[in-house]
Amino acid sequence: MQSKRSGVIEKIFVPASAGASEFYYCGERNKINADCRGGLNQTIFVSFSGEDTDLSDALVRLLKEGADFRESDIFSFRKPGNLIPGRDFIPVIREKLALCDKVILLITKNYLNSYFCLAELGAAWALEKDCLIMISDSVPFDILNRTPLLGKQAISISDTTGLAVWLNDRLNSWQMEQYQRCAGQYRLEVERVNRFLPPDEDGIHHAEIKSVYSSPPHRFYRLDRLIDLDRLPQKVYVDQYEHQYHPDESHWVADWKSQFPVQKKGDIIAFRVLSVSGENNYPHVDHARNLKIVPVDWD
Repeated sequence: MQSKRSGVIEKIFVPASAGASEFYYCGERNKINADCRGGLNQTIFVSFSGEDTDLSDALVRLLKEGADFRESDIFSFRKPGNLIPGRDFIPVIREKLALCDKVILLITKNYLNSYFCLAELGAAWALEKDCLIMISDSVPFDILNRTPLLGKQAISISDTTGLAVWLNDRLNSWQMEQYQRCAGQYRLEVERVNRFLPPDEDGIHHAEIKSVYSSPPHRFYRLDRLIDLDRLPQKVYVDQYEHQYHPDESHWVADWKSQFPVQKKGDIIAFRVLSVSGENNYPHVDHARNLKIVPVDWD
């Protein structure tokens, strides 16, 4: 399903001290020449989880480089002076959402697990905003049936054609050519985000357990995505890696001799990677790598 909607902008930082770690993109009124942008005068609010900044950053790059949004058109609380220390940011977020013309919702598992994001979703619905819903490949489309967005059209986060339909009134023929060039890079970035687990700023990976394999006294936990081996610190030893991945490759946390607290399918685990084995075939799985890790706050 596709939805006819329009553009985006840059980050508003919601400090962790306020009890939330979400980011938002919010565009000020576009001061754009009528001959270039058809006289558009819009504000855009993009709601997404702070755990998904790679996705949102990729989208913003596409909109800036492919749809000709300029830095001067961007409102950002990350700019010095835009977020006054000690002041309540909630009224500002509320004001920006109330005044915006359109809303983009980046629906991911992280988004659905965030009370703050769901509050933004509910507010956009209550205000009857013109919403573009973009859903991660890891989230089934029918998840919208559990939200106020029941019956709303949505597109995949990787659907650059659907996004182009939404941007149609902004893109003339030469802009469409530029958009298509940038769209290919955007899809590659989204594919990478969907396939790989980025570490956080402290070098810790957070992963969902996709399955569990037991070979007493050892346990192995298959991760829902791959570790990005190119982003590991140089001190982490990686065996037999030539910067390529097998299409069926999987990564498993190895709990040798069951040293760690028992985990189950669907649990979210945090860990630091110490080393990565070569790709091997086993009775239960082919093209697998085992990770030697240090668990972080496992119960």
